[in-house]
Amino acid sequence: MLINRRRLLKLGGAFAGTLLTPGIGAAQEGFVTGQGNWRKFDIVTRIKFAKTEKSAKAWVPVPSVEQADWSKPLGSDWQTNAASARLEQTESGAYLVYLEWSEETPEAVAEISSHAETRNRLIDFTKPAPAAPLSDEERALYTSANSVMPHDDTLRDMASRATENAETDLGKAKAIYEWIVSQQSCDTGDLKTLLGGIDTNGGIPQDCDYLNRLFVGLARVSGLPAREIFGIRVAPSVYGYESLGAVSNDITTRLHSRAEVWLENYGWVPVDPADLHRLIRYEPPGSLEMTDPKVVSARTTLFGAWEGNWVAYNMAQNVQLPGSDDAVLPVFTKPAVQIGSAEIVDGGAPDISCIITATELPAGP
Repeated sequence: MLINRRRLLKLGGAFAGTLLTPGIGAAQEGFVTGQGNWRKFDIVTRIKFAKTEKSAKAWVPVPSVEQADWSKPLGSDWQTNAASARLEQTESGAYLVYLEWSEETPEAVAEISSHAETRNRLIDFTKPAPAAPLSDEERALYTSANSVMPHDDTLRDMASRATENAETDLGKAKAIYEWIVSQQSCDTGDLKTLLGGIDTNGGIPQDCDYLNRLFVGLARVSGLPAREIFGIRVAPSVYGYESLGAVSNDITTRLHSRAEVWLENYGWVPVDPADLHRLIRYEPPGSLEMTDPKVVSARTTLFGAWEGNWVAYNMAQNVQLPGSDDAVLPVFTKPAVQIGSAEIVDGGAPDISCIITATELPAGP
């Protein structure tokens, strides 16, 4: 017999050695030309797995990043045969639905529906204005190292080479972006190892995402506050970029992390070198050149703007799962499941059915 529960989330060189370059000064030259209207989406996660004579637990991430100008989580509902299900917030800030099944239930079933609104982001670098300063705690958090984001000599050397001609925080951030764009690729195995080798997204074509973590790491060792935001693509690109959107309403494999860097005169600035390299590799017909018009436009856009066909889940790292024996996940992007006393696995594991779909709804005023 299915039970229904409802909780609302209430979260309360080509490098930039000079202040401005054409690529910095006019984000409107790229494909995102304005912030546009809010878009509303229903994201449904369906989980099912057999668990004969064993108890089970599941943790399902839900949208929980509230930013007044681009992201609004609107709450989550669920239907399940679990003995208990409730909304939880982890110490690292991620929200999730936590489910527990008793031994008597032979098959675990859950459907979690989350509503969220999102829209484009666009920074006009020709109009600087002092941003509200970060607190000492925020600055320390977003410049520090952890097990997911190490600070070692390799990163410091990369950052030093990338930013050697930059004098401002904007110049440093742009220089790091351009260094990743021009010097890196989705295939750089050594850097993936340096950043923990963590698969946050479940396979091709999400294998470029570590480049956004690389941006965050290089920014932090350069003294710039930066962070990753974990989320999922929910709709096709309205600008015609097949590789930068969902290709159907089944978005199970469309998880994507983005990056932000905090700049004194602009606040939090969106950055996504990973998507530029994804476009180069996967945009039809594939293996595009840097001179291709789509690449040129995206290169301008993805420092300072991103398209609102993506919903943010959380910014959490080293996530301790409630109800577990102190289990900690490096990042929390996909549902996690534990059957009996077995190891916790993600929703893509064999014998676990996990499907995530997205439907666009009429947005509010």
